[in-house]
Amino acid sequence: MKKSKTNGNRKFIAVFALLSLFLLLNHQGFAQFQNVCPDTTLIRQGFGCDTSNLKDSYQPVCSCDKKTTYFNQCAALNYGGVTNPDQGPCEAFGFVLWPVPCNTSLNIVLAVKQLSTIVHVTIYGVANYQFCYENYYDLSSFPSGVNSYQIDVSTFPRGVYLVLAQTLDGSYHTYRRFVQLPVIKQ
Repeated sequence: MKKSKTNGNRKFIAVFALLSLFLLLNHQGFAQFQNVCPDTTLIRQGFGCDTSNLKDSYQPVCSCDKKTTYFNQCAALNYGGVTNPDQGPCEAFGFVLWPVPCNTSLNIVLAVKQLSTIVHVTIYGVANYQFCYENYYDLSSFPSGVNSYQIDVSTFPRGVYLVLAQTLDGSYHTYRRFVQLPVIKQ
């Protein structure tokens, strides 16, 4: 009788050990396929994503936390460890300016989250709070939600300027600065 009870205990322990091992391995295997965001092992310090052509390379993406907008997928992966970002900015829209500093024209690239967005852009001189420029950009007609515009700043006095961009209803706004250099005539 003792012998059969011992065999029963051994069988129970063996089944319990196998079941525990199965669950442990299954859990570890499952964890590898979970979307870990961000995956800090993918961050490459000092890696340079190509931004030589801002009009084409500015394709903003929203990270998995829905709070951080990266310049493009390359930046999301290499600077943030984000492998599967959502297309478009996290906010209502995003924009970049170039060249900064500038002297004759300023390029602005706008990217919107919803294609029906209209962006109101205003430029003010920082030193004298002078109103310099205003325009409304309707981005609903662009299938990608990203478009580039050129603003003539050749008549602006030398100085620092603030570009304020906001949704038409004022629910979201952001700004960028640029420096206007004097035009050098040859």
